Amino acid sequence: MINRLINKKYIKKHHLVFIQVIGLLLFCLSLFFYYQYKNLITENSSFVIFRLLRSVVCFSYLLIMLFFHRNSNNKLILLFLFFYGSSSFLTVWYENNILAILAMAFNALSFLLLIIAIVPKIKKINIDFFVILCTFIMILLFGFLGYQFLVMFKEMTLSTLHFSLIVLSSFGIALALYAAILYNHKYSSKNSVVFTSFVFLLLFAEVFRGIAYYNIAYGDFSAHIARALLIISLSFLTHYSFLSKTEEERLNSHLL
Repeated sequence: MINRLINKKYIKKHHLVFIQVIGLLLFCLSLFFYYQYKNLITENSSFVIFRLLRSVVCFSYLLIMLFFHRNSNNKLILLFLFFYGSSSFLTVWYENNILAILAMAFNALSFLLLIIAIVPKIKKINIDFFVILCTFIMILLFGFLGYQFLVMFKEMTLSTLHFSLIVLSSFGIALALYAAILYNHKYSSKNSVVFTSFVFLLLFAEVFRGIAYYNIAYGDFSAHIARALLIISLSFLTHYSFLSKTEEERLNSHLL
């Protein structure tokens, strides 16, 4: 039994169960530390351990991919996880303007890497009714919601550069989702659905992350929603890494 649990081939075959168990453990760990140190958090306005665990979540899934796939990994996806995890780590000191700027710069860079991974696969997409409708809806929806959120956050940011990088990150994740939707429309496969689900959930994890940090609504619940969505989204990404892909639908893995 123990040999099976540490056997790579066995875990790859049952990777979904493995990913779900890891995700559940990470979420329970987040809940434990959140409520274990809730009094400390309330008194000192410090989410140090809870924020730190966000980077632990990102790096945990990065390590899973490195351990099971090694040379077959998509380098851009690995870089995304590295910079996204590093951004989460830096938010431990988010009240410091310089580190907050660096955190948001890494955040924006991670979303840019996602876009670079997807865009080459949708360059030759047919411009049909769905593409036009999707473009129209995305512009209206994210234009309106983005404006509302950014106006709301502007007074809460630490500096003009910090605010500018938040805007850049917001546009980055929105464009990544738009590209992922077109990617799924073009290939319409299990792989494309799983990857698009990852980006979709990641966007909402970011939304609830902002709501939780600035205490806009839902209290503690928004922090737990953000953490759960992050874990589920990265579980989808890790699941995607285990799936067999045709060369045509395989995401771009080259920076240039």
